[in-house]
Amino acid sequence: MIRWPIRLAAAILQGGGVIAYPTETVFGLGCDPENFQAIRRLLKIKQRPPHKGLILLASSSGMFAPFVEMNEKVMEVLETESDIPTTFLVTPAQGCPKWLTGRHETLAIRRSRHPIVMQLCEAFGGAIVSTSANLRGHPPIVQNMALRKVLGDLIDCIVPGRVDAKARPSRIIDLKTGIILREH
Repeated sequence: MIRWPIRLAAAILQGGGVIAYPTETVFGLGCDPENFQAIRRLLKIKQRPPHKGLILLASSSGMFAPFVEMNEKVMEVLETESDIPTTFLVTPAQGCPKWLTGRHETLAIRRSRHPIVMQLCEAFGGAIVSTSANLRGHPPIVQNMALRKVLGDLIDCIVPGRVDAKARPSRIIDLKTGIILREH
């Protein structure tokens, strides 16, 4: 059963809002990946340049289908269980919005096993944008109180939950080259 705070957050996403939520790494800021106005607002809140691109999170590999050229290799890595949260750089689908990739020729995706993220994606009905909840140049936020203080007035909802205070952003692997671009 999906808890009401998650159903509320999903409704806010569907309405074009921006939310903060716990992940298996750090708190994330999220919105509907197909809503350009929501993306612009998220980037403004975070003070993130649009050319950097964004990550998509989903609870199942099928949720990435509208955005990613799905092939055997992509399916295999998304279905493989791992204790290390890993973001993969993959080839975007032809219809993938450019605002998700920024200046890059790849799209960053991560299948999350975090229970709140999984329920949020299920309630929303698809993949969601994810970027660390912090202002540009500042470390990712890992405490609820700091999240409320720094971003509480700028976003529409904070999904209750915790992240590990020692958490770090996910590992990033370019799926085409196999190169690890960031270690966890």
